[in-house]
Amino acid sequence: MTRIEDRTERMSAVAGQHDRPSVPETPGDDLMQRIERLPPGHPSSPYDQDGTRKPPVARSADRELPLPDERPAGAEPAVPGSPPGEEPGKRFSKTPDLTPIDSESPGTDGREPAGQDAVADQVAETGTDHNETLDHNAYDGEPRVGEPPSPGAPGPESRSWTDALPHLKEQWERHEKRWPQEQRAEVDRSQDEPGSWRGDSGRVLCARDNAYTDAGCDRMAKAEAQITTHMEETERASAGELAGKDFRLKGRDRLKDKVAAELTTNPDADVDEVVASVHDSVRYTLQYDDAEYTEGVQTDVERMKDQGFELVRLKNLWNDAEYKGINSQWRDGGSSQAFEVQFHTPPSFEAKQLTHKAYERVRNPQTTDVEARELHDYQREVSSKIPVPVGAADIPEYP
Repeated sequence: MTRIEDRTERMSAVAGQHDRPSVPETPGDDLMQRIERLPPGHPSSPYDQDGTRKPPVARSADRELPLPDERPAGAEPAVPGSPPGEEPGKRFSKTPDLTPIDSESPGTDGREPAGQDAVADQVAETGTDHNETLDHNAYDGEPRVGEPPSPGAPGPESRSWTDALPHLKEQWERHEKRWPQEQRAEVDRSQDEPGSWRGDSGRVLCARDNAYTDAGCDRMAKAEAQITTHMEETERASAGELAGKDFRLKGRDRLKDKVAAELTTNPDADVDEVVASVHDSVRYTLQYDDAEYTEGVQTDVERMKDQGFELVRLKNLWNDAEYKGINSQWRDGGSSQAFEVQFHTPPSFEAKQLTHKAYERVRNPQTTDVEARELHDYQREVSSKIPVPVGAADIPEYP
């Protein structure tokens, strides 16, 4: 058989698979050797620029900030250096979730938040084991997301965010072609009880829990109107502006998926309490120019307290490998509604939008470990291009 015939046969086999290509259960020596040979400082290299080995990479879901009572007692930190807490599914976003009101998916390529994608959100338990190795033959010769740039390509230090953006968008387009969503099995709802709900992830709410969740969504929408009025007052006095305000309310399907995931883990939990604990069901993003970012964030945090909002938690993620920005959780004193505020610059907000779909795939239980690993690489590469405002990484966390 000729090399051309062999390649054709392999490509046909891949095209005929209903889902993503199968892979060995453990990483191969060839892959590990290739990773070890990457130059220090590369997004996929296990070594930092100074030659020291990087700490284990946290999953994107761990960036969602849980409320204090969401973390099980004695749980270890999900991210090194963070307070002890629960594992994914309680992501401090992210990413950030950018879901339009009454809509399941973000705008053009919106990321959870309008406040992550994400940094979309999540009670999605997507702990990938990363036990599979990449099938290097399946897409022979085709560049992958997060793959080292071609020789002579300018590095992050010589490329501005604007210059890097077209290349990053092209990488995502290639990823979508390699991992088309339509290959995923369609969710079967034919046997579900009347009044129940089943999401694209396969998670289910029985008719009773679905009804309680709908009622909670109605209360949330009512509280959101008053919170938005106060946030607009903050904006008028702020150096920043509210970005993605149309996405301030999480879509019902997205919220129900979070509730269903939590009830799967804690079946005896009170549904109303679970709905109320989804801290990014209402979310906002305040965006500042780089020069005004650090002072603007600190000033607006105090301004929001004066509006009657209680600061529950603030997480500084400017040093995070896969997401840049500050995420905070608040509670409205009048309605007791929890909500989220993210603080971004134009590049970090645009990066959040760009990686929203990647984040959503990472948190989807149907995503294979092979694709998830590539998605993490992509999020790291995007984040490595974002300029960090002076003093942003030093803004203190709370509590």
